[in-house]
Amino acid sequence: MKLPVKSHKYYNQIYLIFFKSYKDDIYLTDALNKSDVNAMEQTKNSLDKNATEGMKLLMKINPFENDASLKNTCMRALEFYKSEAARTPGLVDFLLKRKFEKTRKAFEAKRESQRTQADIDQLINGR
Repeated sequence: MKLPVKSHKYYNQIYLIFFKSYKDDIYLTDALNKSDVNAMEQTKNSLDKNATEGMKLLMKINPFENDASLKNTCMRALEFYKSEAARTPGLVDFLLKRKFEKTRKAFEAKRESQRTQADIDQLINGR
């Protein structure tokens, strides 16, 4: 079924606003799955920026023939994405602590006489 041109244009306008944040959320989830803290930080900033800009753009768009359901649904999705971006620092802290604990346990598993300067540097610097 083909949509009428007017409704199709409206849908595309809303969808393009949504799509930027949607993609950022996918990248953020991928970075989380890979425990890639740097990628998480970058993507978090992009997600928050795109969601905020999208919300501003949506505020300027009128409902389609007095039906704001698509616009409202998109707004709720963008609000969710903003909340995901706001939670990211806690996830980053968790991942860093988990990595440190793993490194610390490996360090402590070695006898003091077997520890090298590289082991100490890895514990201190997290590398």
